[in-house]
Amino acid sequence: MENSDLNQVYEQIEETLQTYGYFFTVTNKMQAESDKEIEAMTMRQLFLLVGLEAFGDYDPSLQELAYIFGSSYQNVKRMALQLEKDGYLSIRKDSKDRRKIRLKLNRANYDKLMEDTRADVDTFFGKVFRGISAEELQSVSRILAKINSNLDEVDAVEEN
Repeated sequence: MENSDLNQVYEQIEETLQTYGYFFTVTNKMQAESDKEIEAMTMRQLFLLVGLEAFGDYDPSLQELAYIFGSSYQNVKRMALQLEKDGYLSIRKDSKDRRKIRLKLNRANYDKLMEDTRADVDTFFGKVFRGISAEELQSVSRILAKINSNLDEVDAVEEN
């Protein structure tokens, strides 16, 4: 079956389910393609470091970074352990609450990484977002943020 025929099959699926499917398709394709284009590390690892950097001088807990990253504590911890091994961050216990694990960005290594990967990242996103206006990208971002918020609310209700 040709791709055009497969696209027609996909169009027969209810729109909300199509959208649900696109989340997986786009995520998987973006991850696979970014991993080919950016040699230093995976895009997920890079995004984790960017999220950590966004905290500024505050050293977030593993749980706080997991929230920003949108992943489980265990997944973020696994990635953080690898990034610590590679010299991009350090993992330590909180001085006041020994149950909490805090992450500290190695600023010098992070800055060097960003300098080394900036062109590859820009090229990759240039390809991915080609033909998409700044306004369209803002709309997608706002919509995804709303969906994320809705999912947080669903999760909170289920936990209670």
